[in-house]
Amino acid sequence: MKNLDQLRAGNALKFWASDPVRQLSPAEAGAAVEQLAHQVLRSGLLAAMALGRYKGRGWEMLVREIGQFLSPGRMAVLPVATVSAEAFLNVLTHEKSDSLLLQRATAEALEYLVYLRRLAPRVKDAAGPATHQ
Repeated sequence: MKNLDQLRAGNALKFWASDPVRQLSPAEAGAAVEQLAHQVLRSGLLAAMALGRYKGRGWEMLVREIGQFLSPGRMAVLPVATVSAEAFLNVLTHEKSDSLLLQRATAEALEYLVYLRRLAPRVKDAAGPATHQ
């Protein structure tokens, strides 16, 4: 049986290795995940997910991935599976969704974003070794 950190790290590695995500530049991917995490802390999960959906490209991929990660097939925080950013937002704002669901989803999303940020593609700097953005 795997612990939560193993599940988070394994899912983050799979996400960064997926074909659509590999089309993003490392700088773009790193910036999106870092800014999305800050947005969750600053404005809450719903506002951050809405902003990610609005910004598109790398941001929307991250929103979709977080929703899928919280779905029953993986972490089972959400009551139903989500396959898009829109579906993720619909689950969180559904009339049967309560504040406890949003609180649990926010906490787990932040934990997952830590691994997404730490395992994001590295940016090679001309002045030195590869670094994380």
